[in-house]
Amino acid sequence: MRNLWASLKLAYHIVPYQFKQRAIWSLAFTLFNGLLDIVSLAAIIPMILIFLSPEQIRSHEVIANIYEALNFNSTIQFQITALSILVGLFLLKNIISLWVNYFISKLTFDISTILSQKSLQHFFAQDYLEFIKSNSAIVSRKIKTVPHDFVSYILTPQLNLITESIVSSIIIVGICIYHPIICLLLILVMLPILFTWIWFKKRHLHHVEEDFKKTYPVSLKYLLQGIDGYIDVKLYQKEDFFIKKFIGLKHQMNRNYAYLKTASFLPSKILEVILVVSIALIFGYSLFFQLNGGLIPLLSLFIAGFYRLYPSITKIINSLTSIKAYDYVFKELNFDDPKTSTCDEAVNFDKHILIQKVSFGYPEKEPLFKDLSLELFKGQCIGISGESGSGKTTLVKLLTGLIRPKAGKVLIDGISLSERNNTDWLSQIGYLQQHPVIIDATLKENIAFGEHEINIQKISEAIREANLVNFIDSLANKLSTQLGENGVQISGGQKQRIALARALYRNSKLFIFDEVSNNLDKANLLEVRTSIERLLASGKTVVVIDHDQALLEIADKVWHVKDGLVEETTLKATVL
Repeated sequence: MRNLWASLKLAYHIVPYQFKQRAIWSLAFTLFNGLLDIVSLAAIIPMILIFLSPEQIRSHEVIANIYEALNFNSTIQFQITALSILVGLFLLKNIISLWVNYFISKLTFDISTILSQKSLQHFFAQDYLEFIKSNSAIVSRKIKTVPHDFVSYILTPQLNLITESIVSSIIIVGICIYHPIICLLLILVMLPILFTWIWFKKRHLHHVEEDFKKTYPVSLKYLLQGIDGYIDVKLYQKEDFFIKKFIGLKHQMNRNYAYLKTASFLPSKILEVILVVSIALIFGYSLFFQLNGGLIPLLSLFIAGFYRLYPSITKIINSLTSIKAYDYVFKELNFDDPKTSTCDEAVNFDKHILIQKVSFGYPEKEPLFKDLSLELFKGQCIGISGESGSGKTTLVKLLTGLIRPKAGKVLIDGISLSERNNTDWLSQIGYLQQHPVIIDATLKENIAFGEHEINIQKISEAIREANLVNFIDSLANKLSTQLGENGVQISGGQKQRIALARALYRNSKLFIFDEVSNNLDKANLLEVRTSIERLLASGKTVVVIDHDQALLEIADKVWHVKDGLVEETTLKATVL
């Protein structure tokens, strides 16, 4: 657990640059709001005096001067005016308080939105090797939950801690100036009770909060696995396994929720005890000692002060424990902004791709390729074959730049791929996977895939070249047909053709078919072959990773991957 000052500095560092000035203003507004509370509460004391002791209006020096200066005709007129001013002051104070709370809430959740955006950008900017090690439940939590936790349980409590500490100090100092002995007695009563509460939270609640943070991502993991694996879960009749795993963890989480919810009531109960003990102490003191100004004004001052101190002390205690409990978010959000720099040498595939003396191996594993050199030319069709796990897909990932070689280069028309120009290269690739990504949206939105403004003419050309016309004509809503999550309402062959239309829509130069034949029948496989032949006829470059002879026989040459070596060979030598 870092100290409070370190937490404040780190939180300020995490706040996006465009919000830093507004964050400082929010602190100033909150402090101003707290000072308004003090002024409005302080105004209650003279109000009590002029109503309980009307003679004070003419005998009290300050009140009498105001009475005479404003030419009041009677004490009743003065009392009504004073009461109206007090009501107006409280009304104004609460209007300002609402505006300040709105300003701060909007600011903090705007910050949460930007931090979620940065987390998602960081996820997409990470290296592919980092991606394959990630857990979707943890990633989802980092993007959705952690930014919210930061603003709700770190940033807002820090603002509260600073402002409430200042306001509370002013109130306590004011009471001490008015009556030092009573103030000292009250402090001696309050401090042991408050420190006991802090000790209790640290000793008994911290492990509950830690357990909750560990349990949540695991429960989410089992939930997502059960939902994503619906068919297998049903076929293997493992519903009870996933239900028991999730509900067991959910029960544990809800037990912790109940414990924390109960503990949240304790501060109010503790402060209620402090209030009663303090009032009893003032009464007891008045029995033995003379109170300057009388008992009623002192009690009024104390109760008014406690009315404001009550939420302040509660916020201070809760803020301290919240900052401690959610300290983990600093590690989760402490990352650099994604790199957006570009290279002067733009990558444009017009001639050939050269894999030059490339070496690569996954971390903690034997090297997969060593001094590998290959070349393919624009307009060629390259087949890639080999046993499962031989490195076929890794070779394609190197070709696309999704993973970086440990040594050697991948050159596009003589320009070496790097982090700075890889985005340019990826924009020229159409990648068709065994299981294409189908988003829960319309057919045209799936083809355009993230385009804000969809070009219907380009959509029409893409669906014609992907042989989707008959399929779309059979749909009642045509291009506006909803495909459902993961394309559950369409077949595997239709998914592949939609993926092909997506690649055609973006006018890709290199088309990669990665094991697309695995789940296709002969009719759909023939359509894929026809699509590849059309692409080649139009001058496109195609790479086919597959075991199927019907697809590999189209290739100009086949790269056979085995034992870290890639051999250019004929079809007969590679396909059994």
